[in-house]
Amino acid sequence: TRFEFVCIGSFEPVKGHRYLISACERLMMRGVAFTCHLVGDGPQRKEIERQIGHCGLTDVVVLHGAKTRKEVARLVARSDAAVLASAPTRSGKREGIPVALMEAMSAGLPVVASRTGGIPELVNHEQSGFLVTPGDSAALADALERLALDASLRERMGRAGRETILREFDQERCAADLVGLIQRW
Repeated sequence: TRFEFVCIGSFEPVKGHRYLISACERLMMRGVAFTCHLVGDGPQRKEIERQIGHCGLTDVVVLHGAKTRKEVARLVARSDAAVLASAPTRSGKREGIPVALMEAMSAGLPVVASRTGGIPELVNHEQSGFLVTPGDSAALADALERLALDASLRERMGRAGRETILREFDQERCAADLVGLIQRW
């Protein structure tokens, strides 16, 4: 069966799409059967489209453009994993805690993401997913390949990620904590 993974994020340098496309090229050369779904729009979209074509990935990397929350939820529901190849930019722009990863984890998907910004607070390496060095396409490909080849690993990591989100990032609880802080202040 094909390994389906999704990347939700605007096409801007901080999201690291070019590293993800390079990782996809490696996966294809290794003979991994996969489809990468890119959701979002932004200034780098044309550049990423050209890279996809140049790497011969037009059959396996699908550009969905901007989607509604409901459409994104449907795509996440039929995916095996989520990926975000974030990399700090030259101007110093960094990733916070990406909502797209939180949503994928709450849906029970294992994630592959960069060890940058707030991501390590969210993803527990080798528990709920894999953290890789920003800009390391080989490490991205290795992590995606491990998930592609091991359904029980995907299942275990997906469950752990969902538990993390429910335990630590539950909106009602966060809101209640915030109200408590404000009241004490």
